[in-house]
Amino acid sequence: MSDSRNLAGIERAIAQQAAKRSKYEQNLQAQLNAPTIGLAAGRLEGAPIRFASELARIVDDGRKMRVLPIVTHGPAAYEVKMPDGSILNRHWDDVNAPRQESYAEDVATGKTYVNKDGKAYVNLRASAESGWDFSSRWFADDKNITSIEVIDILPVDLNSLLFNLEQAIAIAYQLRKDKKNFDKYQTKSVQRGIAIEKYFWNSKLSFYTDYNFKKKKLLDKITPAGMYPLCFDFIHPNLLKKKGQLIAATVKNKLVKEGGIVTTENNTGEQWDAPNGWAPLEWMTIWGLERCGQSELARDIAQHWVKLNADVFERTGRLMEKYNVADTHLEAGGGEYPGQDGFGWTNGVLLTLINKYHLHPKD
Repeated sequence: MSDSRNLAGIERAIAQQAAKRSKYEQNLQAQLNAPTIGLAAGRLEGAPIRFASELARIVDDGRKMRVLPIVTHGPAAYEVKMPDGSILNRHWDDVNAPRQESYAEDVATGKTYVNKDGKAYVNLRASAESGWDFSSRWFADDKNITSIEVIDILPVDLNSLLFNLEQAIAIAYQLRKDKKNFDKYQTKSVQRGIAIEKYFWNSKLSFYTDYNFKKKKLLDKITPAGMYPLCFDFIHPNLLKKKGQLIAATVKNKLVKEGGIVTTENNTGEQWDAPNGWAPLEWMTIWGLERCGQSELARDIAQHWVKLNADVFERTGRLMEKYNVADTHLEAGGGEYPGQDGFGWTNGVLLTLINKYHLHPKD
């Protein structure tokens, strides 16, 4: 009976948050021009604006559905041309100045920034763009934010997502019977898929890792970002299954903790490092494992994550932004702001995993 009440309490809390959000969205919608969709798309000439413009052109029918790309100014340097001619992407920001929302913190970091390129603030902003703000994933010494070098790194997750986006655009053009643009984006996606295999597969670690294009080397950092290639369709099914066995072993040895998947192996005090786990990374890891035939491990991770969410909810009455997966009795920490509760990605992943695996929070 107690377990049922706990589950009901979780579902009720999520429903209440959804109701509040729905009311807010309805009020917002009343203020907007209903026939117009705005695509906030990054900086002019960068990959985000190019993809947004393509989507706008496909979706806008000139009548009922109007699509307006919203752009900002400035040149971009998101794309990196590799020695073999293939194009991959990095995180970037055109502005080499402290972030408005973290001005004092950025100034302090800039004073002790160890690289000689004068781009401390570009790196800090680019890391914020990545969503992993901040993480030893971007640190040259694996420890200190003063060694941040995110703009030198080609992220495996970003490029996997862009592969999927190029495929989606190709399919959209195919539906419109636009063979020229279908061929263009299909070719782009195929070329990117080949490049992902070439530059991100780390045979020594049996895992996909980021690539430092300035130093011309694969990085040795095992993170859930390396699971993203498993979630999309550029790996041959036979190779996917074979690699899945290797990757599953690496995940077990390096990332699996009591409460789920840890973000990195390093405990630096940053929020996108150990001991924290984040719902989107749990989901992508579970999804990737399912796709490569590692269903048992996927379910085991899901079960531990659901239990952790339920236990914290029972203690606090809240669902959280992030969780301590290494010591499930302690709160998650790190970052530039206090822990947040009621996060949409936590709610969505939790409910999806409960339904997908028919889990009870106390299992």
